[in-house]
Amino acid sequence: HYKEFSKILTGKETDEEYDNKWEDWRKSLVPITKEINEWNWIKAMIRRKEDIGNIYQEIVNKFLKDFIFITISETNRDIIYVYKDGIYHDSGSKLISDILEINLDKHCKTSLVVEVINKIARSTRANEIGVVNCNFICLENGIYDIENKELINFDSKHQFMSKIPVAFDKYATCSKIIRFLNETFEEKDISLIQEWFGFLLYREYFIKKALVLIGPKDTGKTTFMNLVNK
Repeated sequence: HYKEFSKILTGKETDEEYDNKWEDWRKSLVPITKEINEWNWIKAMIRRKEDIGNIYQEIVNKFLKDFIFITISETNRDIIYVYKDGIYHDSGSKLISDILEINLDKHCKTSLVVEVINKIARSTRANEIGVVNCNFICLENGIYDIENKELINFDSKHQFMSKIPVAFDKYATCSKIIRFLNETFEEKDISLIQEWFGFLLYREYFIKKALVLIGPKDTGKTTFMNLVNK
């Protein structure tokens, strides 16, 4: 039965044969077929000209199962954010459109894309995004918890919009940077400079202070600022 049903889903079956076999097989093979290839199942629904509302909902359910979205309403438009690799990207609408085009091919009509995007937007609407504990720093390989001094796994509930492209390694050393600091600053200032680096990683501006570097030409000020920016 599965081999015969596969012919239907891949188009290797005539319309007459398709109509004769569809109803009996559909009930028995729904769980198997949907698990194996849900996009082929949706294309079969479109080919069968099933209720368009059911087709839209089936597609939306597929996306909501495979991805995590948050939609924020702005003036005259919705921005759909999609969660990937620890952060939320504002490319949700493009992702949805691209996946529909790839998987539905000739069945991917503009009206279908618009309706699916709108339904997902309505289903995932939120008042805000980007609310994260200030003690968390999003890195390449996880989230560093400043308070507990540990790396925790990515979690979509932590709504980061960006991350620092550096992997945390608790055994790593920074001998070159330490040597540079020792060669550039007075010993009494080094702990302050290190604290300043840490303050720049904190996502809340609470001490209302600025750092001013004073010194002769070619003494490392520009190098220090390049290091900060990097």
